[in-house]
Amino acid sequence: MNAPYCAGISGGTGSGKTTLARHVRDMLGPDAVTIIESDCYYRDLSHIPEQERRMVNFDHPDALDVGLLASHLRELRACRPVRTHAYDFTTHCRTCAAVELLPRPIILVEGILVLSCPEIAPLLDLKVYIDEQPAVRRERRMLRDCRERGRTPEMSALQYERDVLPMHARYVEPGKKNADIILAGSADTDRLLGVLRAALAGQGSVAGGTRSGAR
Repeated sequence: MNAPYCAGISGGTGSGKTTLARHVRDMLGPDAVTIIESDCYYRDLSHIPEQERRMVNFDHPDALDVGLLASHLRELRACRPVRTHAYDFTTHCRTCAAVELLPRPIILVEGILVLSCPEIAPLLDLKVYIDEQPAVRRERRMLRDCRERGRTPEMSALQYERDVLPMHARYVEPGKKNADIILAGSADTDRLLGVLRAALAGQGSVAGGTRSGAR
């Protein structure tokens, strides 16, 4: 097997990164694509009281075990499988459920910080940023927090103002300048799929500076 082609998908919270990665996997086939969700690499907080866990800024790079993510990505690029663990956002702890990641031809790494972390960005053959509208992202984030992560609307709104907005401006948005492709939303997939299909066919990679839906 040749070394996998690695693409990073970034963008603000609620921009549709997971949706886009799964759509790409559906279009190219599950045997062709492995998805690395950076959410699985949040640091385990089981060692601190539950009340204190809620005050952790999960939108700051320090909340992620970036070293472990980079190590796993290097292993996959070397065609070696790795194991990580699912993360429970209601308890802010890693679970016992192991997630095996296989070195398939396309590796998609998705997360708000993957284009901003100096340990991750050099390992990517293609950098993608989803530039979704702020109001859309906020609505999606609050719905997800309340439906999936055990938070009240008040808790979600507080976290959004306290952590999400300043960290987006400080860390996430600057990653856009590193992108090879900028998408207007998670449904804006044609350019990305074309590049990945070319990579699968061994026809080369994207030229730096290519933009789709930039604004």
